[in-house]
Amino acid sequence: MTVISPADQQALAHAADLMSEAWRLLCDAKRLRQPTPRSAVNKVAQVVATALRIANERAHDAALLDALEKWLAEDAAR
Repeated sequence: MTVISPADQQALAHAADLMSEAWRLLCDAKRLRQPTPRSAVNKVAQVVATALRIANERAHDAALLDALEKWLAEDAAR
């Protein structure tokens, strides 16, 4: 089970709010037959950036844990 930090929970909640607002802007633009608003694109970009930041942090943590486990295994083999 993966534990999500309070900061990540807050970031994900904010990203969900941004995605909801972006969806509303996109639907309004489509209904009015207008081009995609730049503000909607910016909101989606912020959501993607948040997701990538959290994923990268978790990948880095996993790589450090793997290296530590390997080092402990090598140390125990000596």
